[in-house]
Amino acid sequence: MDITNFSTFGSCSSRNIFNSRINKYYKKYFRINKSVEAQTLISLMSEPIEFNEEEINSPSKYDNQCVIDDLSKNFLNVVEQDFVDYIIMDTLFDVAANVIIYDENQYLTLTRRIAKTDFYNSVEDYRKINIFDNFEEYYYCWTKACDNFFKFVYANCEHTKIILNCSRSTYKYHDSNGNICKNTRFEKLSNKFNRFRNLLDKYILENFDVEVLKFDTDTCIDQNHIFGVRPTHFEEDYYIEKNQQLLQIIKNNEIGFNNEKNIQYREEYRKEIIQSFGIENIPVYDRLILNKKRNSIEKNIQKKLRKYNTARIDIKNKSFEPEKNSLNSVKIDNYTDFNLAYSYPSWFENEYGKGLLINSRMNFLKFDIIVKGDGQLHIYLRSPNNSVKKKKRPIYLRYTKFCIDNKNIFKKPKLAHHDRPYVYKQDVKDGERLTVYLEWMPF
Repeated sequence: MDITNFSTFGSCSSRNIFNSRINKYYKKYFRINKSVEAQTLISLMSEPIEFNEEEINSPSKYDNQCVIDDLSKNFLNVVEQDFVDYIIMDTLFDVAANVIIYDENQYLTLTRRIAKTDFYNSVEDYRKINIFDNFEEYYYCWTKACDNFFKFVYANCEHTKIILNCSRSTYKYHDSNGNICKNTRFEKLSNKFNRFRNLLDKYILENFDVEVLKFDTDTCIDQNHIFGVRPTHFEEDYYIEKNQQLLQIIKNNEIGFNNEKNIQYREEYRKEIIQSFGIENIPVYDRLILNKKRNSIEKNIQKKLRKYNTARIDIKNKSFEPEKNSLNSVKIDNYTDFNLAYSYPSWFENEYGKGLLINSRMNFLKFDIIVKGDGQLHIYLRSPNNSVKKKKRPIYLRYTKFCIDNKNIFKKPKLAHHDRPYVYKQDVKDGERLTVYLEWMPF
């Protein structure tokens, strides 16, 4: 039997299958190529992030390599060049990690490894999302990334098959007498992670042609694992079983597992695994996933995400003589967004004049400002106020272009939120008309 080439993308439950200190005999059958640990699909399928290697300076060389992999997004390019037979992937970090929205189409996996680096300490004004606190936004981003992952493999790695490792976190272990006990510290965390991993694995199984590594729910934590006690550091039986499953997958493909009978068998096997997840009783999944088609989900998500794409523009013509109870104000005309909302709120009116508030979610906006009264025009570029239970959660917008009368106001994009706007000031005369053009995007 020839040696089979593997790469892994996910967690130690996949990578440790190919560690000879844990799985002693794997080299008889398998060769491990490029592997990436602790990266999310959202990060992998986004644009690379520039970095200075001197800033990737955690004490561990392995940790530094994990950070470099996350920043460079090079996993699939290496797999393409190495002619890998199989990619084993799992979804642990897609559930367990926060994702930093670094820039336009640039995402970063927030792990303990990157948090130790100078690069992380230099990142400012970022927003992070995860599957628990930002479910709809995160799930939308993740499914898009997942689709792109498989599209890339299908288009560029025709010889490569993908195996989904349906491993799960566990909290069971054997005590010194061989009795099965519970690690109560891990129990709540495992249940939380596993429920959401069921959802992500289900999406992959229902939409893509993958092989499957099935997980035995009786699997126990290894109390003497070389990498410490963790919910995904298993006893030796787990790795022996994975060897057997992988050998069977290889054998099936060698003897022509694509005939009609075997395809039917594989479909039934996948359905059996999906049913074993038991996610139909989880209300949020039932509401958002199980009872809707994907396009309906996307429409719902887009509606809820509108506030993350809404520009709030406050405009005021401040009088130079407030002691005279100025009637300074502004009007807008010729605006390109027919759904634009504007108002003159009472809190924005004082002795300096009356201010105007604009909301638009088109990503670009052109309009004219008509000035009433001599004064200084103040334009505040911000995002909507976002408070949940009296706690402020800033929504960041990236203003990429700002022109007045075809003159660029700034050369580089500006990041802003409700309480930290970008402020522009210009002296104006009564009756003056200015043409404003803006472009922005979510951050």
